[in-house]
Amino acid sequence: MVYAYHNNPVKLDEEEKQNGKIIESLPEKPETGPNKTTQLYYNPQTEKCFYETKQKKQEDKNTNAGTQNQQFQKEVIQRLNSIETKLDRLVSKVD
Repeated sequence: MVYAYHNNPVKLDEEEKQNGKIIESLPEKPETGPNKTTQLYYNPQTEKCFYETKQKKQEDKNTNAGTQNQQFQKEVIQRLNSIETKLDRLVSKVD
């Protein structure tokens, strides 16, 4: 898997050049749909790069939505508690 790439390898120091691989050109990135993702890979045997297209994991979306829902619920509860506290103060002033 390719973790990073640099568009101007002339600016890399010697250690960075030794730890990486200079590739003259990358293949064209394939178009993806809304539920797909691409990952760039390098094959050291063929010394070529290629893209792999994968279906996005549905659980990631559900987990993210669940986290957002939990945060929303916490905010609603905090607001309701605040309103309840204010109402209690108003009622105690009237009594």
